[in-house]
Parts: sequence; C-alpha cells; structure tokens
Amino acid sequence: MSRNLYIALSSYKRFKVYVDTGEKVWSTNQLEFDTPEKAGEYGKDLSSRWMLVRRFAVVEVPEEVGSPWLTPEQVEQMEVPY
Repeated sequence: MSRNLYIALSSYKRFKVYVDTGEKVWSTNQLEFDTPEKAGEYGKDLSSRWMLVRRFAVVEVPEEVGSPWLTPEQVEQMEVPY
C-alpha cells in the first residue's frame, strides 16, 4: 500500500448510531456511515420503526475496534452533531 493511500485511509472518518433502550449501556450494530448526517437519518428512521429506542446518538467510530456497547458517559463524550 502506498504511503499516500495509507494516510488517506487512516484519516477517513466513519460514524455509527448508538441507541438508548433503557439498559445500562447504549447499543449499536455493524452499520457505519460516511457522514454524521447519513447516520442521523438512519437513527431517525430506526427510531420510527423500533419501539425500544428512547433516543439515539451519532458518534465517530474510534480507530480501535472495541465493544458494541457504550456507557451513557462515553456516548456523551463522543456524540457529534448531525
């Protein structure tokens, strides 16, 4: 892989939707979006179809792959406007 391609890929931002269903942690799925706006549209659509969603947040995907759950405090720190 060329150095320029690596730099471009490493600076590429992705966004996920986390949902609050009343549990102690917020949950997500495997879907990732190119922009916070696209993620926000998905979150609104999901909220209209899935009755368990109390609210949702759009967060930037961290570089390292971690747990599919975040605490409310983690969501608050990572949430981005959409």
